[in-house]
Amino acid sequence: MASQESIRGYASRPVSGVMTFLFADMRGYTRFTAEHGDEAAARLATRFADIAREVIAARGGDVYELVGDQAVAVFASARQALRAAVMLQQRVADDRAADPSFPVTIGIGLDAGTSGW
Repeated sequence: MASQESIRGYASRPVSGVMTFLFADMRGYTRFTAEHGDEAAARLATRFADIAREVIAARGGDVYELVGDQAVAVFASARQALRAAVMLQQRVADDRAADPSFPVTIGIGLDAGTSGW
């Protein structure tokens, strides 16, 4: 059974039992950084983080961690995690189509289990 404390202090509410974890990362971020520099990559990562936060919150999840080109979130509902994954893919695709300076595609993985945190 998971701790009743918030995961690493990031989650906004206590979590326990079986949770679903969403892992998302930008594809091609290393190449983008090499071609456009650290400042452009930081702006790109910030934009991705803002989108991830918005989508995760909209589906009832909590951001566990945002590091560089990666986002990790936790959901009490597997259904909501799956919906967030689809919504995140669609939102990134829409933003990429509307703005060529946002050349992002993402990979997403989901896993379910109890937390050891």
